[in-house]
Amino acid sequence: MTAEEKQDNEIMFTRNVLCGMIRQAVIDAKNDREYLSQNNINGRESHQRSAMQFLNSEFYRHLCEALGRASGIGLPHDRIRLEAMK
Repeated sequence: MTAEEKQDNEIMFTRNVLCGMIRQAVIDAKNDREYLSQNNINGRESHQRSAMQFLNSEFYRHLCEALGRASGIGLPHDRIRLEAMK
């Protein structure tokens, strides 16, 4: 593997991890399952709160902008956040 191929793989890996973080935040924010256990209810609320803090953060907005520039495809941070809030 050439140095350029290695760098491309590392960039792709990082991009996939960051996109996975965004996907998981949306899933956590939209989680509306009903649980019988109080621990699961508290965990769900904690995950939803954390996800919304992430999706409302300046870091998230900059992350979407950077990923969009890198891929050449706009990553609409506002539409993703609105979808998570539904």
